[in-house]
Amino acid sequence: MSAPELSRRLNYRVSDDIVNNWRKGASRPPLELLPEISRALNMGGTEDRIHDPTFLLKRMKLLPYEDDHGLYELAYRVQKLDLRYRHAVERHTTGAHLFGLPNLIRELQETQEYALAIFPRFEGPLGYGMHVADRLDFRRLDGQACDDFQIINHPRLWTALRNLYAYPSARQPRWSNPGEELTSCWSVAHIGRPKPPYRKQPFDGLDAVFCYALTIDTWVNDVASLLATSLGYGLTTTRDLAFEVVEDLDQEQLLAERRKAHDTLLARPPRRRVWTHHCPPTSDSIDLFPLKEPTIASFWLRESDGLLQHAARKQHYDIHELRAARTRIDEYLRQRPDRVVILDVDYYPDAADRWQQVFTITATMVRLLRTRYPEIAAASPSRADTEQLEPRTGAVFLDWLADHTDVQTD
Repeated sequence: MSAPELSRRLNYRVSDDIVNNWRKGASRPPLELLPEISRALNMGGTEDRIHDPTFLLKRMKLLPYEDDHGLYELAYRVQKLDLRYRHAVERHTTGAHLFGLPNLIRELQETQEYALAIFPRFEGPLGYGMHVADRLDFRRLDGQACDDFQIINHPRLWTALRNLYAYPSARQPRWSNPGEELTSCWSVAHIGRPKPPYRKQPFDGLDAVFCYALTIDTWVNDVASLLATSLGYGLTTTRDLAFEVVEDLDQEQLLAERRKAHDTLLARPPRRRVWTHHCPPTSDSIDLFPLKEPTIASFWLRESDGLLQHAARKQHYDIHELRAARTRIDEYLRQRPDRVVILDVDYYPDAADRWQQVFTITATMVRLLRTRYPEIAAASPSRADTEQLEPRTGAVFLDWLADHTDVQTD
């Protein structure tokens, strides 16, 4: 491949003269460009993926060749480093909830191909509104049709969206009339996304908390995020770990990768983290919970029939398979009493009612953990950290917790 062609495939982030200097050994490419160079050259491909973004790093012996567990452990470590960096930046800047959006806007300005509308979404229980997400609507400047795959196949925009933990949104676009295909809709969550811990050490006897659900429609990531806030722990989700290693949004691949990520976390549980996993069990295994780890508290958010029916319609699941999976897990846990706390979750069409259920379930978890682990009962959630880093989300939940429960906050 010629130097100008490689420069083009790297979206002209470097000139062809710089590429020629790499070839001559006069200079070396920066580490952050190595995954993109691997992608541009289709290096390290296998039957499962077109290329391996860590191929050059492994060839340079900066990373070991590893199995699936190693890959997800690496993804987890990279995510932790990224969150530590964001944590440091947010402590020294204002507008923490907008972190990453300026990078996306800069890419749009430089490419001059798409327009972007940003719509903040405020939801919560009555009287406790939170800035839960930002909706991003993309449209092409030439007026042609636009869809999610165009955005995914645009390397610079796709990278910026991945850095925001953005996902395609099923909501109707604000810019288009019904039936038009002119807009690609995305969502950047401010609750339920990975975040670092505030506490320097885990509570005595509680290294981590695990939250499981069959489907994401329990809002398991949101519950876990608010629980993490109340404990001062970080949040890790198998959805976002899988997102780190896939190259597109193929749902079957993401499902398989979420399971691999969860297996890795079961084998090497994180510390000072609440971690979540939503996925029906496979037909040959139901080992979903870290039952052998006495320092991990486990919760199952068990869907009602109404919620399973809603999830089946929304996510195109088979309702009979979901019900069968729920029965299998029930029978499995019945033989292992007191190891997993089961909390029933129902479906509410109104957003305020859904958030009321999320807050109530999280408060129940907090009470149970405070009863089981005395050190938690003696420690109040840190409002200083929460108000600085989660002023429009976690701090609102702590206000609700103080107003509706006996949990005191600093």
